Amino acid sequence: ARKELKMLIREDEKLIPAWRLLVDVLLRSRDWVALERAADRLRDVKGGLALAAEVKAALAMRDADLPRARRFYADALTVAPGNISVLTRALSVELMLGDLEGAERYARTVLRIDGTHALANYVIGASRLASGEIALAEDAYRRSLKTGRLPGALNDLAWLLYGREVFDEAEILAREATERNPKMPDAWDTLGAILLRQGKLAEAEVALEKVLALTPDSPGALLHMAQLQAAKGDKPHAREILHMIADRADRLSSEAKAEYDALQRALGDG
Repeated sequence: ARKELKMLIREDEKLIPAWRLLVDVLLRSRDWVALERAADRLRDVKGGLALAAEVKAALAMRDADLPRARRFYADALTVAPGNISVLTRALSVELMLGDLEGAERYARTVLRIDGTHALANYVIGASRLASGEIALAEDAYRRSLKTGRLPGALNDLAWLLYGREVFDEAEILAREATERNPKMPDAWDTLGAILLRQGKLAEAEVALEKVLALTPDSPGALLHMAQLQAAKGDKPHAREILHMIADRADRLSSEAKAEYDALQRALGDG
């Protein structure tokens, strides 16, 4: 395929579809040197600036240079603003950078092109949830899950339903999130919290142990484990865990901090 595409490009260097296929082949082959050369050549080809920027962004992602990838994807979209593939990759970079506002801007552009897009709807849901707009968040998450079963959307909707005490559906969604991404600590924590609230203490403990194996210092997971130990009647162990997170309690959400304070009062000084 690579040989045939190079022949096509030699015959007509302005054949951008052939360039795009060649870039895809080079990416799959992880031929970084050839990709660098392709990006340099594309900058001088009519209509090639957007693809050159995409290649540079891919090279930045290889180097885990997210700010640089962000800049190149923005450059590519300046030339080709309706490219949904690049929009999705740019959106993903914003999420990796933790910039929900930036991700939402891209998500809204994507949804104007494809209203069913799973990742874009997930981002809108996350943004609405962060703003406390629970009903709008739930609606966006459910639209996302109609198109794709993203672990993030499954987990966030499960957590939202947990807050509303819709435990049966929340548990189903959280379990699916852990099945789809067993290395996602947030999903295991959500599942553990849901099981704990339902009194399924043995299953909750297994889930919370998985969280702590993945993220041993997570204050939220440690708080849930302390609550579990208290529910089992092991107050000394619960106090020990609370002591472990005492200097990090300010990292908890306002709701979790209230639960931390309530558990401290319930346990007393021992």
